[in-house]
Amino acid sequence: MTSFVNHKIKEKSYDFTDLVLLVGTNPLPNYVVAKYFYLTNNKDLQRIWLFYSEGSRFYEGTAQYADDIEGVLRKELIPGTPEIIKAPLSNISQANVILDQVKKHLIKRESDIKKIHLNYTGGTKAMAVHTYRELEKEIKARLGGNFSASYLDARDFNIKIDQYPEKLTGDLRKLIQLKWEDLFALHNNE
Repeated sequence: MTSFVNHKIKEKSYDFTDLVLLVGTNPLPNYVVAKYFYLTNNKDLQRIWLFYSEGSRFYEGTAQYADDIEGVLRKELIPGTPEIIKAPLSNISQANVILDQVKKHLIKRESDIKKIHLNYTGGTKAMAVHTYRELEKEIKARLGGNFSASYLDARDFNIKIDQYPEKLTGDLRKLIQLKWEDLFALHNNE
């Protein structure tokens, strides 16, 4: 397994302070994205946000997946860097709720955030659309447009960055390694 601590990718570099991930029922893409951006010499990365859905009478929620992602990442990150922040969304079907809660979570740390990157691979379609809308609008207003977004493409296993289509990560299956026990832990299994 490639270790976070011992291996840094030299050819890529990113400079955002905050990585926002949307947690759905498949935690693996979030793990891969977090690990990739941590490995890419992003010395500015200070926080990984895990936006997850709270449970309801219709839906179990994804808090357990956020906990599992955090647990596996903590085993590999250098202690204390970056901080992992879990942020609940109470209703992942309502645009106004998603917009309001994303804004409230981020405003608490507004003075610390310099540049934010959203990876919208996980979560629901509504979470992705409305989180993207809120971050794009708020970041333009508050940080002068220091916002970028991406998704992990399952067809070629590259992270596609919306604002920089020429930046290709390469096939992440060749780069990101995961122990079997960590794969099971991500999915809350032994």
